[in-house]
Amino acid sequence: MTVWEKALVNMEKGYTRVTSFAGTLSERVKSDIAIIRIRMQMDRVQKAIGEQHRKVGERLLEQSTGGTLPANFAAFFKQGEIASLLERIAQLEKEADGLLEELSREADAIKAKPKQPEGKHA
Repeated sequence: MTVWEKALVNMEKGYTRVTSFAGTLSERVKSDIAIIRIRMQMDRVQKAIGEQHRKVGERLLEQSTGGTLPANFAAFFKQGEIASLLERIAQLEKEADGLLEELSREADAIKAKPKQPEGKHA
C-alpha cells in the first residue's frame, strides 16, 4: 500500500469519525433546545397557576373582610368565579403534566444511541 493510499484510507476514517461526531452534536443541540423550550413553557404554566391561586386568595380575603364569606365554607368554592378559577388551575396543571412527559421524552432521546452514518461504522 502506497503512502497516498494510506493517506486516503486515514482521511476516509477521519471523515467518518467527524461526520459521526457532527451528527451526535447536532442531535444533542436539537434536544437541548427542545428541553429549554419545554422548560420555558413549564415556567409560563407555573406562573399562570400561581396567578390563579392568587386570584382565589384575593377573592377569599375580600369576602372574609367584607363579611360576605358564605357560612358554609364549601359554598365558597361553588361560586361561579371561584369554580372557573379552580377549573383553570386544573387545566394548567394538566398542561404542566403534559410538558413534564414531553421533557421526559426529550431526556430519553438524549440518552439514546446516536445514529451512525449509513454503511459505515467507526
